[in-house]
Amino acid sequence: MSLPATTTMLVLDVTVIGLVLAMIGMSWSLGIFRKWRIPRTGRFLMIAGVAVTGLFHLADLLLITVMPPLLPAGKALTLTTELHRLFRWPVSLVSLTMISTGVVIEAYLRERLESHLHRAESRVINAQDAIIESEMRYRSLVEQTPDSLYCFEFTPPLPIESSIDDQLDRSYDAVLVQCNQAFAKSLEAQTVQDIVGMRFGEMDSALDRESHTRLFTEFIEQGYRLVDYELKYSGPDGEPRALQLSLSGVIRNGELRRFWGAERNVIREHETKAALATRMHFHQIVAGITSLLLMADNDETDRAMKRCLQQAGHYVQASRVSIMCFAQSGHPARERYSWSKLDDSPWPAWSQYDIPWMWPKLSHGEPIGVANVSKFSLVANQDARSLTQLGVQAVITVPLLVAGKSIGACVFTDSTCHPEWSAQEIDDLKVIANLFAGKLVQIDSTRALDEALSKLHVAKSRLDAENDVLPDGSWKSVIS
Repeated sequence: MSLPATTTMLVLDVTVIGLVLAMIGMSWSLGIFRKWRIPRTGRFLMIAGVAVTGLFHLADLLLITVMPPLLPAGKALTLTTELHRLFRWPVSLVSLTMISTGVVIEAYLRERLESHLHRAESRVINAQDAIIESEMRYRSLVEQTPDSLYCFEFTPPLPIESSIDDQLDRSYDAVLVQCNQAFAKSLEAQTVQDIVGMRFGEMDSALDRESHTRLFTEFIEQGYRLVDYELKYSGPDGEPRALQLSLSGVIRNGELRRFWGAERNVIREHETKAALATRMHFHQIVAGITSLLLMADNDETDRAMKRCLQQAGHYVQASRVSIMCFAQSGHPARERYSWSKLDDSPWPAWSQYDIPWMWPKLSHGEPIGVANVSKFSLVANQDARSLTQLGVQAVITVPLLVAGKSIGACVFTDSTCHPEWSAQEIDDLKVIANLFAGKLVQIDSTRALDEALSKLHVAKSRLDAENDVLPDGSWKSVIS
């Protein structure tokens, strides 16, 4: 091999070795040779093919530069020639095969990776669309639900290992961070933003400390979770309120960070149940009064009427119930039957001079309800004085009607003032008064019949006595 050829081989070997070293250095910087980092097959074959080429040229460089001084003349040249003749082509073929195979594998893997990437991106997009859709549905559901939804957060978080008293004190400091429009509306706010940031202690239910203490103590004892808990409390105006709520606490690392709540106002349901209970109670009273009045005979009438008046008085919480009847039109109304839990002494008769304002209403069968006689005195001073003398502070008069005509009134009174009576209560008392009116007519009819029969018996007895006095046949002689 000539000198120019040798120089060319040296330059070629150095160039190839430099490229191999540069490639190895780049691979190192990319982290292929880091611990536990296993390169992919295609990349590994390309690196191996380049490494084989580099090693071959390194061996060639050593033979050209290092071996001549150490070997006999011509021996190094012979070895170099043999190396090129025997190994250059196989090494080049092997290196090219490894590199090309690695390129093909890497291209296949990259194509598959890109395909996976496209599918993953498609799944991510679908997932994002699903999340957006579900969030929209959730928000729509939250906004459309009539229940109030909210989330209060503790800053800093509340340690659950602290005492119940400490947790109760901290409960008032929880801050509203999220809610729906229904909750804002329940607090009489226009928008959600108007109430976000308010403290839990500012809510009406928390102002009633006794009910709030029961609520949060139960919440803690049930593992920071409540389901369908009925919270009854008094509002700032003193009116009773009722909520059915569920609470769920979010606990991390032994700290209560926030709690979610869902509640709805059930005061109307309670009022409906109370109204149904009142109606049932009223029907039971009517049934009891009807039964007593129907089953009572003449000897038990007074006692039955008193028991019926007592039941009617308990229904409207009256301390006295009296049946005042007119003897004739325009005459004073006298107490015929009465029941009292305070004083059983009979009332004096009522006349138009004692109650000038009430009298026309009683005569014409118009009900009267006065919950506070002191207010009544503004329009009827004499009526107020007469009732006050009887110890009456509240009064209801319900007419006793027979064939559309008033025969008196059923009078319910109490020694203390009452709330205003509702129209339903007045109508209920009319039903009871009609039962009393019917019984009074029956009693009067029975007594009238008994009196007529008694007079007939007396007349018949007198006639029989006169027949016994006259001699036999005298009537005939007189008649002839």
